[in-house]
Amino acid sequence: MKTKTIALLLILEDPKPILVDILQEEEEILFMERTFSEQISLEDSLQIIQHNRLRNAQKDEEFDDQVENLVCYPFQRPEVIQQGVHWFNSKFKEQENKIRLRFAAEVIAQHALEVFMKEPKQTDFILEGPIAQVRVRIFLFSGIKKSIA
Repeated sequence: MKTKTIALLLILEDPKPILVDILQEEEEILFMERTFSEQISLEDSLQIIQHNRLRNAQKDEEFDDQVENLVCYPFQRPEVIQQGVHWFNSKFKEQENKIRLRFAAEVIAQHALEVFMKEPKQTDFILEGPIAQVRVRIFLFSGIKKSIA
């Protein structure tokens, strides 16, 4: 069984921590490990992650536009149009899957937060269900303004 990893970014506040973000992408989690160990601020780390997400979304949108232009070109070969339509169908399925994964990550994060609240030393643990397991990494930040959340 393959283990998926999610990371919770928490600000330590009384009486309970504030969940700032949930990382699901392996690259983002590895980046956060590096910035956390180098004691780079949460604000700076989140800004870099958000910038990267925005850049990736823009690249995806540009590629979508290119495929759309190919499909809509009036003298396009039927096989190119068919491939473009096929690609868009796959893209829509991928987007639906991302929405489902995001919802699942939010549910897992809430449960992981409960585990952490009971045992605050638990910052790297496995949540296991009947058909899946998820590794949870928790990155704790303190002394940060509430305006981030």
